[in-house]
Amino acid sequence: LVRWRDGSETWVPLKDMKESHPVECAEFARAKGIDDEVAFAYWVPFTLRKRDVIIAAVKTRCRKTSHKYGIELPESVEHAYRLDEKNGNDFWRKAIEKEMHNVGIAFQILEEGKSAPVGWRPVTGHLVFDVKMDYTRKARWVLDGHKTPAPG
Repeated sequence: LVRWRDGSETWVPLKDMKESHPVECAEFARAKGIDDEVAFAYWVPFTLRKRDVIIAAVKTRCRKTSHKYGIELPESVEHAYRLDEKNGNDFWRKAIEKEMHNVGIAFQILEEGKSAPVGWRPVTGHLVFDVKMDYTRKARWVLDGHKTPAPG
């Protein structure tokens, strides 16, 4: 028996309720202590665990850190340069220069119109910004692995 918001009541088969409102049914079964009944025994833990996984995935996708230790983190190189200008320092610029110097040995930049040697392929990447515990700025070059074809 289901009591609707308008006050009316209707008999609805359990299988239909479990299919149309799975999370609400699982939470109701758990709240009423009937989640160990045959109709709910495996289904309630599975449904609630699935709900928690989905919620966690959405939270991690939505949660974007904009500050660390009270320092604003840039989202791009241009943003880093604007922050340096706004703050009157060059911390982010130095971090970017240091990272580019350190990873420079791993790259060979070709002149315009030159093709890569056999077996080489172009890769792309982006900078990830962070603030270390001693408040120094850190820029890290990471490859866009999702855009690079798997080795054949």
